[in-house]
Amino acid sequence: MSLRSTLPPILADETIFSWCSACHSMTCGTSGAKTGVALLGGSHAARQHDLPASLGRLPLLDGAASEEALHMARRHTVAGYYLPFLAEGVQEDIARRIQTGTDRFWRRQCSGMSRTRPASHLLKWCADCVAHDQATIGRAYWHTEHQFPTVLTCTRHGGLLLQRRHTSNWLLPRADDSGDVQRVSAPPPELHTLSEVSSKLRQIRVINHGSIRRSALLRLQALGAIHSIRGARHDRIARWFEGTRMSSCLRSLDSDLSSLCSGTWVPDLLWRRKLVVASHWTVLWAALDWDSPRSGAMAFEDAAIGRSVASDSQALLFPDDAPVASRAPDAVQQAFATGDSYDEVMRLLSATRADVVRWLEFDSQLREQWRQRLRDGRQAQCVSRIEHYVADHPDVRRQDLERACAGELRWLREHAPSLARALYKSMPGRLLTQPSLFD
Repeated sequence: MSLRSTLPPILADETIFSWCSACHSMTCGTSGAKTGVALLGGSHAARQHDLPASLGRLPLLDGAASEEALHMARRHTVAGYYLPFLAEGVQEDIARRIQTGTDRFWRRQCSGMSRTRPASHLLKWCADCVAHDQATIGRAYWHTEHQFPTVLTCTRHGGLLLQRRHTSNWLLPRADDSGDVQRVSAPPPELHTLSEVSSKLRQIRVINHGSIRRSALLRLQALGAIHSIRGARHDRIARWFEGTRMSSCLRSLDSDLSSLCSGTWVPDLLWRRKLVVASHWTVLWAALDWDSPRSGAMAFEDAAIGRSVASDSQALLFPDDAPVASRAPDAVQQAFATGDSYDEVMRLLSATRADVVRWLEFDSQLREQWRQRLRDGRQAQCVSRIEHYVADHPDVRRQDLERACAGELRWLREHAPSLARALYKSMPGRLLTQPSLFD
């Protein structure tokens, strides 16, 4: 019996590698090379579990149009992780290359990998999903979403995915397989956010680069990491990312993602227009301190499809309304509400004087409120100083008072002239007693 005569249907979120492995298992195949030649036209096709180079030769694409070939790559290979970051014209070119069945360079064009910078895609699976699939479908399979580079936890069950570094055989996940990467019992919330954000890429056709960049900058501004979306000090951005919990998680991972823990790549991503780095965008978005993994993923989807967003990356109900004036983050406003000088605000925020000045320039309302509070405090201090001096010296003359409280009176004459005049009128005259000509 021919292998092609017993082909099972491919599941909605099943990878091509998983489908080929199922075909190999159902036909009791003894030669992985023969299965690879029959299904993908290559004897070593089992080694390309992420992006099969000869995807166009797949029996499921016999006579299919280029759009169907692109859909197959998007839904059933790791290409679904990278394609949204490419323009529609580039995606159409990749579809034509896949359809020919002979052009193998579409993999590099899609994922940005090369011979010097190969992409490492591990085989990943969830033990709970394996048990569920075997109980409901009758066989386990490799989920496409699990194979995305930045999906490290299962979005259905919440556990950390098991991983296998390399395989050259057709195989399906097993419940008793513990993988060859150490498993963590309680994944941190940041990894859940990263997985939720990454899984949204399967639902997005083309990402609006301008929208996602602006949304990320507005979120960084709301968090207090930057003062203006037009630019910021690169070392400050890198220090911010290194201080996030996401950076700590990446540093503890035994994968290629650990190289992103430094944060030096963030300014290049935001201001130097480096777009085709899918893992960078998902890691940055997951590090933006969201209330929950779900809210972070929904905000990412809104930004990716170009919906109007506010400073907190939430879709606006009425996008055409006049924009609300930007305000400084709550932590910055609290520091200015309690600090009475530049030095004190710098200490509360652990920032430089230039940072404090930029915040005041950015938020005009904060600047006016802080100026008024300092003015009221200084005025109360001056009046209290003068009243205490007069109370301690009942017979004081105006010239003595002007000498003892010169700074306070000078400030009142400049900033509160009406109050200064009232104080002067309540003081005894400068020359109340006429001096004699000849003492």
